[in-house]
Amino acid sequence: MQKIRKQIEKRITDAGPGYVFTRKDFQDIAPSGSIGQILSRMVKDGVIRRIGRGIFDFPNTNPVLGGQLSPDIDQVAKAIARKFRWSILPYGNLAANRLGLSQQIPAKLMYLSDGPAIDRKN
Repeated sequence: MQKIRKQIEKRITDAGPGYVFTRKDFQDIAPSGSIGQILSRMVKDGVIRRIGRGIFDFPNTNPVLGGQLSPDIDQVAKAIARKFRWSILPYGNLAANRLGLSQQIPAKLMYLSDGPAIDRKN
């Protein structure tokens, strides 16, 4: 179990601070149950943090502010897409900003997906 944890920790630290992942990102190392236990222990030890159900990140810290920064929402969206094997593309103002067509920074990040449609009333 210690060998598996070291492999997972190496992959996380190699990706660097701000890396957002799910346990499916480590399926090639060990079975899902073992990975879940290891990730839970790593959260308990303070190495990583749980930012949602089944979503973790290797926190990025700011020495001036003296604490951990919020996760990058775009990285969270990509991790969720990897978890469910969806393809996502930026949509609307986010796409225009990424293409350099607009300098407007969108307040709401929207993506097109080949996953299930969710009808939310906002």
